[in-house]
Amino acid sequence: TPETPAPTGTPETPAPTDTPETPAPTPSPVPATPSPVPATPAPVPATPAPVPATPAPIPATPAPIPATPAPVPATPAPVPATPAPVPATPAPVPDTPQPTPADTPAPTTGPPPEGACDITLDIKCEAQPGMEDCREAITGCMSETCSGSAPSQLCFRYTGQLCATTDPTGQISCMDTGNPIFPDSNPTVSFFDGDTELMSGSLRVGAVVCQDNPPSTLRIELMREDTGALFQEVTIDATCDAPGLNVKDFFGSLQLTSYTNAQEDCDCFPPVLYSYGLNNTGSVTLQVQTFNRTLNGSPNNLPPGPAIGPNGTILISENFRFAACEDITYTNMATVVALAVDGTQPPCDDTDTYEFTIMGG
Repeated sequence: TPETPAPTGTPETPAPTDTPETPAPTPSPVPATPSPVPATPAPVPATPAPVPATPAPIPATPAPIPATPAPVPATPAPVPATPAPVPATPAPVPDTPQPTPADTPAPTTGPPPEGACDITLDIKCEAQPGMEDCREAITGCMSETCSGSAPSQLCFRYTGQLCATTDPTGQISCMDTGNPIFPDSNPTVSFFDGDTELMSGSLRVGAVVCQDNPPSTLRIELMREDTGALFQEVTIDATCDAPGLNVKDFFGSLQLTSYTNAQEDCDCFPPVLYSYGLNNTGSVTLQVQTFNRTLNGSPNNLPPGPAIGPNGTILISENFRFAACEDITYTNMATVVALAVDGTQPPCDDTDTYEFTIMGG
């Protein structure tokens, strides 16, 4: 009741209007005493334009009066606004339990049950001869040209090619003799300083042979292993004087893969060793059923190896030479499937991937 003067503010609204109908709202506060409801429609006919503005605050006034039943419907109006954000609260809740079940089973599984098959696979890649991790050791060369000082070592890879029509830098001569088709058997390669043989050995395609402290003029002979007949002879200026020797160039059937001198130790085809560790983490003896890997899209079935006892490990290895003087990524993915030796089902399996990128181009 003390707030009845509030409608008197309503008559003040028509006061600035041009109409003399101000007296019309004057009697409206009188009926406002018995009922505030008629007080509201009274100004409605007086000024139609501001009517919508007036009723808007009217429900706001009764809203704080808990005793009056009329504002009760005004209270439920904001109530739905309150529950609206309530569903917004549960929305992030599902995000919290999701990681919880994922993390919980891992530590709670514990050791495999008695008689269970369980195996893990670990791939390692190591650069030889230091056996450093491939990601750290294989970085390419600062310069692929041996120049500036004489090399302390030159290494060549046998490819089985004929002499090139264009001589690479540093090549003095290259001559193919006899049958232009190279023998299927592994040839014998010999390095000479003049007529003095420095070293000799058998080669297969892809094998690398190195000559330490080569003479200024290095002569190389390749002979048939079966008959001993010479089929290629190459002579190289091994001083690395300008323009020098370029790694990856072909000198007949031999490709220069690396050099070492005072300026650099450059190896564009370093040897690497892939090791596959098969670990029996279960409680029964296992026999590998299948074991394969895919290296840059090239698959290979690896030997299964012997049976593996509980907590036992076997290592299976492969040797490669990587192209370290190129921009390339090597991806090796291997999968193993094993079964308990007594045939108890189910089998167990594991997969591992080793990947690294060389920026050597």
